[in-house]
Amino acid sequence: MQLFIFIFAVFGLVKIIIQGKPTAPLRKIFSLSKIGKEFIHCPLCLGFWCGAVLGHFLMPPYILWWVCWLINGFIGAGMSYFLHTMVTPPVLDMED
Repeated sequence: MQLFIFIFAVFGLVKIIIQGKPTAPLRKIFSLSKIGKEFIHCPLCLGFWCGAVLGHFLMPPYILWWVCWLINGFIGAGMSYFLHTMVTPPVLDMED
């Protein structure tokens, strides 16, 4: 149960950062650089870092602390990307 709460907390945070109105100023600041623009719109990148940070608070430590950060980051990245692709409709390119 704790794992599902963790997964949906990471996914929710990633969706809020990528698409939320309150985080629009944050996205504008990050979009000033090319790397920042790619980072702030990438569910894999954000999922890793959100998973690493939220996992520190939501998941119990089961191995060394840095291994826990990596595992939680990988779980957050994979699941946020998977849920993002399942929930977000594809963008159709209609230019002919």
